[in-house]
Amino acid sequence: MGGGETIIGSFGDDGHGDADMRKNIFIIAFVAFIFLVTACQKSINGDNSVGTLQGGQEKLPNCNNFKNEFKSVCLRDLAARKQNSMICKEFQNNNAKNDCYAEVAKSKKDISECEKINYQPTKDSCYSAVGKVKQDISICNRISNQYYYKDLCLSYVAEAKKDSFICENVEFQENKETCYKKVGIAKEDLTICNKIENQESRGMCYTAIAASKKDESICENLKEQSFKDFCYLSVGIAKQDILICNKIKIQYKDECIVGIAVKKQDASVCEHLKEAGKDPSSCIKKVEESKIDFCTNAQTQDKKDECYIYIGTQNLDIQFCNKIINQDLKYLCLSIISRNKG
Repeated sequence: MGGGETIIGSFGDDGHGDADMRKNIFIIAFVAFIFLVTACQKSINGDNSVGTLQGGQEKLPNCNNFKNEFKSVCLRDLAARKQNSMICKEFQNNNAKNDCYAEVAKSKKDISECEKINYQPTKDSCYSAVGKVKQDISICNRISNQYYYKDLCLSYVAEAKKDSFICENVEFQENKETCYKKVGIAKEDLTICNKIENQESRGMCYTAIAASKKDESICENLKEQSFKDFCYLSVGIAKQDILICNKIKIQYKDECIVGIAVKKQDASVCEHLKEAGKDPSSCIKKVEESKIDFCTNAQTQDKKDECYIYIGTQNLDIQFCNKIINQDLKYLCLSIISRNKG
C-alpha cells in the first residue's frame, strides 16, 4: 500500500516489524479487496480557490466546507501545498498545529519549519521525514531520540539511497538489521540480507525479494522449512502459480491457493483445495467478497465518500477519489494524492 496522508495523522511508526511484515503479506494475499477505511479555508491572501492540481484539471477544495477532522486534513494539505506555515496557525490544537508544521517542512524539504514544533517527539519525527525526502544523514544527527527516530531516519536515507553502508551508523542492533532489510529489499540484493543475524528477519528479507522478482528459487536458500514455506506462499501469490503452492510442505499451502484465487478473482482456483480433502466453500466466499466495493455498504453518501477518500489517500489511487460525490472531498482526495506522489 501507498504511504499517503490520512485523516489520522502524518507521522508514526514505520510499520516494518518482522511479525507485522509477515502478517501484512498474509493479509494482502487474502483480502486485497479490503483497504483501510479519510477543500480548504481561505488562504492567507484571501484566495478561496487555491489553484489546480498538476495538469490544471482538478481544483482544490474549500476548507470552510468541512468540519472536524476533514477540515484539519484540508488545512494541513493546503499549508503543505502552498508551503506556507502561516496557515498552520489556524489550528487551535497544539498537536494538530505541530503536525501541520511537519507537513510543511516535508513539502519544503526545510528543517527550519521543524524548529517551530514545540513537542520533541513530533520535532524528531519531522527531522526524520525531512532527512528522508532530502536523503541527508546530517539531518538525522539533529534528532535527540537515538533509539527510534534517529535510527529510523538513517534507515530511511539508507533505503532511499540504496546504500547499506549508512546502516553502519545505526546505533541499536535491532534497528540496524531493519535497516539492512530495507536496503536489501530496495536493491533486491541477497548479500545485504545476509548481514542480518536474526533468522526470521533475514527470512523476511529473502521472501520480499523473491516475491518482488517472482523467483521461487530464492526460497531454497532458506534453511528453516517454515520460512521456506512462507516464501513459497508469497511467490506463489505474486506469480499466481498453483505449482509453487505445491512446494509448500508444512503450512501455508491452503493460504497460497486462497490467495491466488482472491488475487485472480477466480473461484475455480479454489477447487485445488479438494485435492487435499478440503472444503473450498470458504475460499469461494472470499473470492466473491473480493469483487464487492465495500464502501457501497455505507448507510449514507457522506459515509461512502469518507470511505473512498480514506482508501484513495492510503493507497494513492485516484480511482477511489473519482467515486466521491462531494466535490470538495473529491478535490481534497486528489490534492493529497497529487502532493504525495509528486
